[in-house]
Amino acid sequence: MDVGAVVSLVIKKLTDMLIQESIIFKEVIDEVELVRVSLRQTQNFLIEAEDRKERNYKVKKWLEEFLVLVYNAEDAIETFVLYRMYIRSMGFSRRLTFIRKKLRHGADFRSEVEKIKNKIKDIKNKIEEIREPKRTSYFVNKESDPIGFKEDKKRLVTRLTDTFLRSLHIISIVGQVGSGKTTLATALYGSSKINRHFDCCVWVSASENPRDIILMSILRQTENSMVGEKTSITELEEEIQERLRNKRYLVVLDDVRSRNALEALRALPKQTNGSRVLLTTNNEDVARFADPSRLPYQLKPLKDDDAWNLFLKTIRLPKNVQFSELEISELKTRIIRRCKGLPLAILELGDFLSTRAASYGEWLKVLDHPVWQLGRNEDLHNEVEEIKNKINEIKEEEEHGEPLRIQEYLNVRKSSNQDEGLRQNQQNSSSYSMDEEHSDVIGFQKHKRRLVTRLTDTYLRSRYVISILGPVGSGKTTLAMEIYGSNAIRYHFDFRAWVSASENLRDVYLMLLEQAENSMDYEEAATEELVEKLREKLHNKRYLVVLDDVCSRDVLNTLRNALPNETNGSRVLLTTSNEDVAWSADRIRKPYHLQPLEDDDAWNLFLKKVHLSENIQFSAFEISELKRRIRRRCKGLPLAIVVLGGFLSTKGMSYEEWSQVLDHQSLQLDINGVEFSKILALSYNDLPFHLRPCLFYFGLFPKGYEIPVRRLLLLWLAEGFAKQSLEKTPEDVVEGYLDELIKRQMIQIKKWRKDGSPKRCLLRGELHEIISSKAEDIGFLHIQGIMSDREENESRKLSVRRVAGHGDIKEYPCKELYIQHLRSYLSFNTQNKDVPAKEIRNFLNKVVGYRGFGLLRVLDLERVYKPKLSENLEKLFHLRYLGLRWTFLDTLPDSASELPYLETLDVKHTYISSLPISIWKMKHIRHLCLNEICFDMSVQKHNSSLTQLQTLWGLLVDNKSPVKNGLDKLVNLRKLGLTYHLDSVQELNEWIARLASLQSLRLRSKDKNGRPSKLGLNPLSSLENLTHLYLLGNLPELQDGFEFPLRLRVLTLSVSKLEKDPMPILAQLPNLVVLRLLADSYTGKEMLCPQGGFSMLRTLKLWMLKELDKWTVEERAMQNLRELEIRCCNKLKKLPEKLLDLSTIEEIILTNMPKEFVDNVQADKQKKKLITTKTL
Repeated sequence: MDVGAVVSLVIKKLTDMLIQESIIFKEVIDEVELVRVSLRQTQNFLIEAEDRKERNYKVKKWLEEFLVLVYNAEDAIETFVLYRMYIRSMGFSRRLTFIRKKLRHGADFRSEVEKIKNKIKDIKNKIEEIREPKRTSYFVNKESDPIGFKEDKKRLVTRLTDTFLRSLHIISIVGQVGSGKTTLATALYGSSKINRHFDCCVWVSASENPRDIILMSILRQTENSMVGEKTSITELEEEIQERLRNKRYLVVLDDVRSRNALEALRALPKQTNGSRVLLTTNNEDVARFADPSRLPYQLKPLKDDDAWNLFLKTIRLPKNVQFSELEISELKTRIIRRCKGLPLAILELGDFLSTRAASYGEWLKVLDHPVWQLGRNEDLHNEVEEIKNKINEIKEEEEHGEPLRIQEYLNVRKSSNQDEGLRQNQQNSSSYSMDEEHSDVIGFQKHKRRLVTRLTDTYLRSRYVISILGPVGSGKTTLAMEIYGSNAIRYHFDFRAWVSASENLRDVYLMLLEQAENSMDYEEAATEELVEKLREKLHNKRYLVVLDDVCSRDVLNTLRNALPNETNGSRVLLTTSNEDVAWSADRIRKPYHLQPLEDDDAWNLFLKKVHLSENIQFSAFEISELKRRIRRRCKGLPLAIVVLGGFLSTKGMSYEEWSQVLDHQSLQLDINGVEFSKILALSYNDLPFHLRPCLFYFGLFPKGYEIPVRRLLLLWLAEGFAKQSLEKTPEDVVEGYLDELIKRQMIQIKKWRKDGSPKRCLLRGELHEIISSKAEDIGFLHIQGIMSDREENESRKLSVRRVAGHGDIKEYPCKELYIQHLRSYLSFNTQNKDVPAKEIRNFLNKVVGYRGFGLLRVLDLERVYKPKLSENLEKLFHLRYLGLRWTFLDTLPDSASELPYLETLDVKHTYISSLPISIWKMKHIRHLCLNEICFDMSVQKHNSSLTQLQTLWGLLVDNKSPVKNGLDKLVNLRKLGLTYHLDSVQELNEWIARLASLQSLRLRSKDKNGRPSKLGLNPLSSLENLTHLYLLGNLPELQDGFEFPLRLRVLTLSVSKLEKDPMPILAQLPNLVVLRLLADSYTGKEMLCPQGGFSMLRTLKLWMLKELDKWTVEERAMQNLRELEIRCCNKLKKLPEKLLDLSTIEEIILTNMPKEFVDNVQADKQKKKLITTKTL
């Protein structure tokens, strides 16, 4: 459960609504603001409650109720807003009918909000009643000693590790509440000597938890797995006996309040190997009952000097504040007298005084306040509670006079701390790159070499299967990807395909056919037809098929029968964690066992992922210690190292801080070294609240699904995940979120654009199930199909809010629980290409339902074939995202342009040819992705509202749709893609020159017959932020005066008809990474890449330059070139020698080039370049 993340998101949405719809909230703004403030005030205690929910079933129960309450608050407020908008959209006569109902609804809303606010307070108080002390540990490094407990720790460590006493015995720490028992026990539990001495250490909070909860907590920590709540006590005891047998264990029972909790100790095996139980209690009777033969360890109050030092550490006194010796003596006397040496009382007092001005007079005013008087004869529990009560009394007294606003200060401080963490995290945002992915293969070089040799061995002609076997996180997929993309493999096989075998078999066949034919025309075919077509496509081809993540023998056997078995050296490479699957793949040959990384490789991989700054240096001793800790924690598992490195990259670059994390008890793997969920949990728990919904969102997509980054970021925007920022646009904010998740190694980039930016991403496979489960537990999302199994559960309290539809939408449940509160629907049902999705309309009508409106924010139907949309889309007042890409729709309902909050409309790759004129009224639209659509520009009758538009792509402009008084009002564009046929381009040029924020520009000039024509473009040097430029049409000759923006990274020219060689001018662009000279972009015969030019160029494509016969590359030109493709340049005689000498080139692709040219290039074998030839 992650209630804090939900609360944070709901608070943000309420804040946005209060700003955007202040008129609607005018009558009830006080009530809504109180709910928002109440939720914000719960965030601090929710952090602690989340940590305790697994140890205290009452906390878990109240958190579950609180989650329901938070969702109810969101539903009530959003429903109120939409109801008012619904009435406002009615005609005058109908609106009068609703006046009385409106007033009654407003009163009902106030009453409902008041109830919610009171329930929030009630649940918070109940959690506070059973909360543990807010702070029980006040030291940072567990290897250091907590202040005042050095001798106590030393004595108890000796007792616990005494090998003379072989039998199991119990050591009790007895002390009054607030005396530091838990702090001392934590120091013992985390000490390196204790961890080395015991095979297994378990910490359980006894408190008032029943026996079965204590037993389950012990069992979870000993086997690192979930335990069914219906397991009987006898079964739990037997399982614990089995798990701890023959192990020297330490079990810490913290805060034992009664003898009943000691009943759980009967489950521990009585062994003569030095096992121990350590318990803390303030009940001396419990301590003596636990072990009558030994005296409990009595914890005494802190000595005066220790009490003072603890106070100073808590107060965090600024360096510029100095007290005189007399002032120190007076303060010390008062603090000792008030707190009686109780660490918890000192911490409470220190926390309170830290909110005051750091001055002797101010502190004295508090310490000499009349309410401060701890009773001498009261027990310690009352003394600690008394100090809290006195602090609250002082607060209330001052709030009625000169207010301190303590809560406000604490909230600001909390927010400040979180913001500072975010700023540190964002310092290295976008620090990942395409090259970063190659760092994952550290330590796999020898494995890659051996497996490539096996796969390309021509002696064995028959098809056979090679299995890579290893535990989860061992790097099987990473190694397979490296092999799949290697030059030797690409050169050896006629056809390669990669599929995730965790998908259903039909999808696997479709993916294989798509890669074999680059087509998606088989989705309506029967499975038998798919198999037959696949065998036909692979006939007489030497193929390599990689089956990733094979989980069962049935999948493997069925797939094997679908692949032709010919004696041409074809191979199947599979990865699996299932040894039975690996051995059944090939009975003759052994699976390839992937071993853990060696220590040096593990260290190098860690350094790559942690992004160690060059100015940070560690000593030889520190490196040795860090290596040892990484080896112990990660067991050589690459994924564990990668995630740990990503986590530490967000922390301070110091040995001390890294050691603190690496020595954290929760990072210890199990004895088999295959369980790294604790590392993932630690990294996840460190995520700021605003990043967690972003991570949850990946759970909506199928495992292994490669998500377009473009799509993901726009969905995050529509969901309201982006925090408001004065310096950044929402698009920049969510892009920063993605950068942060990638940096933390939770998200993997699967495909990069040629310029090095991410194109497709996914949640790492090992994380997908964990994150999806967390998201479903808190009602964040649901997967259609799984819901049907839960539908019968009548006790279900959480309504469905986000759904991923992997099945037919007509099977979606009609119950109110599944419809009325739905915020997002993403469909992945793309099976029946010939049957329009008529059920979409019925589904949307259900969402609107009896209320007349729906709460839907996201409707993503990408690749759903011709969905039938509802005619009353405008009733979805809150819809932010309407995704219709690749749906092949013919028309869009007029009501789509009446959506008041729509931010993204994506109709790319459809047959929609026009949009309604009312599109100009949309105040919030930010992204329009079109399909050669022409706007109605008669805006003299309409006030243009598209001022927030960031993306305008796929627009058609002609003489009937002028730029002046229309498009020229759109001045905030970042991405612009248009096709135009204009008699004059002057107004177009003037408009483009004013787009100072433009980053990506695609211009295509066509005549009335659709053929490329004159672009008539002016120099673009004024567009300082432009990085991507695509130009189709005739250009003037590039003179020195025709300047491109210096930040340009990607340039594509097509049908430019340049007669003069453009290379000398283009070579001067300092940031150019990708250059594509396509059909007839240059019509000359000779091309020269000048000395030292194209310093950053990585990809060069020369297509259909029909007259080019001589190409010269001078010294030091294109020193970073990696990929070269030449297509249909039939007169070109040879490649430049200087180009072939470049060590950076990874691949040369020759497509439809003359045989003589190909033979000449391939003959130069000593260059050792990968030469790929293609025929289209």
